[in-house]
Amino acid sequence: MNKYPVAKILREFGTRGEIKIKIYFTPPFYFKNYKKIFINHPSLGFVELEVEKFKLQFDKYALIKFKNINTREEAKKLKGFEIFVLEEMLPPKEKDEYYVYELENLNVYYKGKVIGYIKDVIIQGNYTLLKIKTDYDEIYIPFTKTFIEQIDLKKRICILKNLDEAIINP
Repeated sequence: MNKYPVAKILREFGTRGEIKIKIYFTPPFYFKNYKKIFINHPSLGFVELEVEKFKLQFDKYALIKFKNINTREEAKKLKGFEIFVLEEMLPPKEKDEYYVYELENLNVYYKGKVIGYIKDVIIQGNYTLLKIKTDYDEIYIPFTKTFIEQIDLKKRICILKNLDEAIINP
């Protein structure tokens, strides 16, 4: 079964093993549905943890407590890990919404020609950029209807428009 990242552990919080996380999706309160999650430990692989408590703070931040993580020191060891869930546990999508993993590696077309593929999806606050790897360079395109003509997940393609206005140099 495929697992996908839904949040990142930012740091320990308090003295009883709670941690602060940043949730990747909207609406963030959907995270409360997760009773079991996974972290990808470098030497142990995916490790399942049971969520004991969940409290949404503000925006996309929350506090969670895992069962059997009871001290600040234990919680501190989880800092920096991403939290994963099984594919069927991902939040439902609205029309014209995509999961990041669906967009990655799509072939990118402009004026009928393949110009590269989506290497990464960068989410910065209220905007999203597509990092496109071309034969010669990497370019960044805002993920908006102004610049994205069509996304076809079945054909695994992304068709751009107005590219001359869209290129952002990092």
